[in-house]
Amino acid sequence: MDAPIKNSQFNNSHLLLDGLTSEEILNLIIENNENVFENKINLNREKLLTLIEIFRDRSKTLLKMCMHLNSICAVPTTYDSEYLDELINDNTAYHIEMLIKRLELSTIEWNEESVTELIKSFSKEFDIKIAYIAHIIRLSLIGKSDGPGMYKMLSMLDRDDVIKRLKKFRSYIL
Repeated sequence: MDAPIKNSQFNNSHLLLDGLTSEEILNLIIENNENVFENKINLNREKLLTLIEIFRDRSKTLLKMCMHLNSICAVPTTYDSEYLDELINDNTAYHIEMLIKRLELSTIEWNEESVTELIKSFSKEFDIKIAYIAHIIRLSLIGKSDGPGMYKMLSMLDRDDVIKRLKKFRSYIL
């Protein structure tokens, strides 16, 4: 990057991300809009950089990247109603309650590999298809149907935050 990016370039949100490293993108977000993660969960720099890598292909501009990062960092206030109608059935609240209990009682190290095993075990025990539980978890965590892979997303968030979001979603569908 030859010249520093000016605030006006950020403010118009059309700054293209091509050619920028994840570090440069994160620094631009923080330097030019320090409130972007205000009232959001705290992710460490390493996790934010991982999320930037995940969203790189979906984000051509700084604005789009901020939107994607906020979809993970912010607790959802609404849920995709069309998706809700497709997914929610008589057992959904029960399954979410059981998943919450499993997460609360689990002593696993919170990383992608361990979370993957926990969800697969849960799915098998309750005879739930992985795709179904993945959609429910994604909807609980970010409020919409599209986003990063479920295991990656779970590992990016703090266990307590995941439980909090699952509880909020369960209350919402009751």
